[in-house]
Amino acid sequence: MPRRVISRFRPQGRRSRPSWQRGLQRGSGLALIVLALASLATLLVRAPQVWTRQQEQKRFQAWQESVVEEPDAVEHLFVEMPRLSARFPSDPKEIQSLLEANPTVAAVVNRRDPAWVLMPEDGALAPSDSPLAARFSSWARAAMQSGAKWNPPPEMDPDAATVPSLVLPGPDWIFIKRWVIGSGAVERHLRLALGPHPRVRFGVWRFDPALHGPAPADPSPFMPPHLQAWPGSELHRWNISLTSTDLGPDWEMICQPWPAEAEAWDRELAEQRRLAWGVAAAIALALLSGFWLRRASGRRERLAADRVASLTHSLKTPLALHKLRCDSLRMGSLEPARARQELMRLGQEVDELTHLIERGLRGLQPDGGAEDRQPIPPSWFRDLAEEMAPAFGEGGRRLSIEVAEAAGSAHEPSLHSALQTLLENACHHGRGDAALRTEAAKGALRIQVSDRGPGLDQAALDALGRPFQRLRAEGEEGFATPGQGLGLSLLFLLAKQEGWGLELSSDPGAGLTTVLSIPRS
Repeated sequence: MPRRVISRFRPQGRRSRPSWQRGLQRGSGLALIVLALASLATLLVRAPQVWTRQQEQKRFQAWQESVVEEPDAVEHLFVEMPRLSARFPSDPKEIQSLLEANPTVAAVVNRRDPAWVLMPEDGALAPSDSPLAARFSSWARAAMQSGAKWNPPPEMDPDAATVPSLVLPGPDWIFIKRWVIGSGAVERHLRLALGPHPRVRFGVWRFDPALHGPAPADPSPFMPPHLQAWPGSELHRWNISLTSTDLGPDWEMICQPWPAEAEAWDRELAEQRRLAWGVAAAIALALLSGFWLRRASGRRERLAADRVASLTHSLKTPLALHKLRCDSLRMGSLEPARARQELMRLGQEVDELTHLIERGLRGLQPDGGAEDRQPIPPSWFRDLAEEMAPAFGEGGRRLSIEVAEAAGSAHEPSLHSALQTLLENACHHGRGDAALRTEAAKGALRIQVSDRGPGLDQAALDALGRPFQRLRAEGEEGFATPGQGLGLSLLFLLAKQEGWGLELSSDPGAGLTTVLSIPRS
């Protein structure tokens, strides 16, 4: 038996495009939607990241501008020429004062006798004949030839890759300064340059990353409250890196914020990052809510329109019956007793029709929708059958009813219109007796309307539901009953909007059977 099952479908129009065109159109539309959603998602993900990075850059730039003088002070003290008279001072306090003002001084060489090298020892300067003193002596001779401050080249300094050195030739004395990373001398140098309340920490490194080496075994000189910073510090992302012209080739100075200040920045940025993500999430939620509300509003509007069309169509048969009775009364063909009976019956049916219109209009209120369902008891189906029985009786046919003791749940005016359409279709287009049956299924109430008409083949069955299309037997002229072919098409739309299941089955000579499935109450 040919069968057609419809559940949440969209019926075909009179003219349909080729399948490849429909597929291309659907694919293009889906691709555009996916592209738009992907672009929106990318924007919502990237926007907080870009905004947070900008805030981080603004914070760092503001701090950099506020501490621009600190690197200059540190480097200026390193290249400053100590003051020493032509005659070597004999006062220990003067020597001690000189070393305290220049903590990185590693040696003092007499310009007249470069072999005489004085090196700091216990707060004083003492002659030394160590290998390091001999190296300093060779540097002093080279500096006298250059006549300006001078960095020993690697061939003259085995420690050139790990310790920056500077030679400062004066008129009487040549001073050699060394930045021994992690030493107490460098620590004193930084505190002298930065003052009692420093905001930054300093360090030096070679530009070649391969020369950075691993972290020191003893990290204490590079941890607060010390002022020296290690290149591998966790604060490296806040570094100000400055190329120094006085430390030697490939040497750089680094400046870092004090850890407590950097930690405060990180907390502030984390809060701003959370705020940015919260705003992005709120925007995404608002957009999704807007799409959902738009879709729900559109669906509600379509449902209301379908209900109006179905309600309008369902009024056709009762009005036609009332007109027939009015014509009979007007022509005076009925006996007085029968005429009074028909008038009373006509008044009752007009009242019922008025109630039907009122129920339909209530379902079109703003709070009406697919969710405004009412219980549909078994007695409701019996009343509907009694209401439609006269239409079958006019043609000498009978409408039988078999109702299960199970209730359904649906929008009552819409269900009334849908079943009235099915019964009218059985009355006008079917033959023989018709039947209305209900049966309980798993989670649903199945409502079956069947007739004993000529039935339909598969092609005719597939054509049902197309608006303005009516069927007639082959070789016949015209149609047996008037109409526009809108009843079933409105039913199909209504079933889709209400979320009902709809099945049609037929076979030539076996009539048409329609099953409408609604939720159980």
